Amino acid sequence: MKRPAPSWHDKYYRRLEGAQILAFHRGSGDSDTGATQDAGFPRFTVRLTSGEKLDIEISGDEEGNHGGFIFGLPVVEDAQKGYPH
Repeated sequence: MKRPAPSWHDKYYRRLEGAQILAFHRGSGDSDTGATQDAGFPRFTVRLTSGEKLDIEISGDEEGNHGGFIFGLPVVEDAQKGYPH
């Protein structure tokens, strides 16, 4: 049985497998609305298995509204959908 091609999300998030969290940074809040620091999205400094260090931010969705997306990973080109993320 042939395995399905990895989805964009598979390609994007699998790079975190084996990564090490080096630091936690409390969210910075929203300077436009005057929200407090606790209102910001949590950020982490991570080291990927390749040795690359990144700051990633746990956010809502791709637009930053609700739970379920991590910003800061390198772009993945998704030819099937026709856009990079």
